[in-house]
Amino acid sequence: MRQLIPDKLRALAWIVVTTCLLVPARARSEELIFPGIQPKAAAGAGQTVSRGGTAVFYNPANIIFSKFIEPFVDLSFAKVTYSYTNIDTEAFSPVTVPVTTPAVTLGASFRPTESFALGLGFYPTGAGKVQTINAVPVPVGTTYQALDIVQKNSGYKLGVGAAFRLDYYLAVGAGLIRTSDQTQIKSYPPLDDNADPDADRIPLVDAIYGGAWNQFIGGIRSELFDRTVAIAASYKTAVTKKYAATSTICLATACGTADADPEYSAFEGVGYAPAAIGFGLEARFGSFGGFFDLVHETWSKGRLIYKRGLGPDPDGGVDYIDTNNFCGGIKFWLAPKHMLTAAFGKHDANIGYGTVTETDAAALRGSQKAARKPARLGLDDAADADPVIGGVTFGALEAVPRNIFAGGYRMKIQGNGYLEATFQYTKGSRAVPEGASGAGLYTLNVILGSLGLAYGF
Repeated sequence: MRQLIPDKLRALAWIVVTTCLLVPARARSEELIFPGIQPKAAAGAGQTVSRGGTAVFYNPANIIFSKFIEPFVDLSFAKVTYSYTNIDTEAFSPVTVPVTTPAVTLGASFRPTESFALGLGFYPTGAGKVQTINAVPVPVGTTYQALDIVQKNSGYKLGVGAAFRLDYYLAVGAGLIRTSDQTQIKSYPPLDDNADPDADRIPLVDAIYGGAWNQFIGGIRSELFDRTVAIAASYKTAVTKKYAATSTICLATACGTADADPEYSAFEGVGYAPAAIGFGLEARFGSFGGFFDLVHETWSKGRLIYKRGLGPDPDGGVDYIDTNNFCGGIKFWLAPKHMLTAAFGKHDANIGYGTVTETDAAALRGSQKAARKPARLGLDDAADADPVIGGVTFGALEAVPRNIFAGGYRMKIQGNGYLEATFQYTKGSRAVPEGASGAGLYTLNVILGSLGLAYGF
């Protein structure tokens, strides 16, 4: 493994701060595991199929289907494997990122009258678990340097909403989704073969950052043909995610040892959560039913907002690309109290290649099939500047296009409740050729099983 080069420590520390510090923390379960009982079985569809407090995250108009009081809980067990193989395969082994998966989604809904209902949903996105990522290749000039990264994530999504039935066939809803996120990251040079693994080490970077932000969501649902066909739509606002952070950065040749003298700094950073426009269609005819969802996310509007880490603004931004995520499936009622669901979903990558040189254009175009996105070459943001616009970065899960296969079994239980078991398998990969940001192979696999219970009083 390549060792640290002293005269590059300052550049390396700033690279870690401005390009890698926030990125590993983005390998979060919230982008892979859908909150709520019904959407898991439907490969993420929620415009028409979500119910109760879960509907706050998808289409709050569906809260109107609550019982008088309807609590729910959803327990998930998932194995997530996200790995990155650097383009220089002779020097670096594949890196696997541990992803903290949420153990539970819970909430409740309340419908005091036929025409009005309230919903609440809670979804933890980090459990405060310490995770170690070894030998992460970090770009330093024209080469790479390996770092060990230790991170701890904690956070949640809390949704509240209300629904109104305007008439028997039409309902509207509105809600607020509050997201909180806090992450601590420490970056170390790899240990020498003869080093004492139990000795105290001073990290190159030791940072804690966090923030909270709100998104508003509204939805509408209409039912036709004696309620056998339902159409729905929703809109979620975009938000600039502001972070506050403190960090200590080691710029001396003694970095990584007890003799180091780190420098303390306070920073601010921002990220971007896109606006989302959703559309859903569902129909039932006898014992069979079908559903389809399409969600358009306006990632491209955040390209000039996002800062790649903490500290000074970059010259350019990130090559965000709008995505169209869709899913669809079928339902089959074995009996009045027993239902099976099977679904398939496809999510686009939200980041392109960024700015590349003309000599790399042919290679990038040749990898369109693997990347599933056209090359974005020579992007300009100002007439008098030639900014460097970043592409795919290590840890950005949504930059990997993926296919989702899901299924579930629901059984109504005594009274007004139901029990649902679901299974989900997600697979994705993306090859980024040499010459683009984050060159290498990214792979993603998720195996998930969950058990949900809702009961109405």
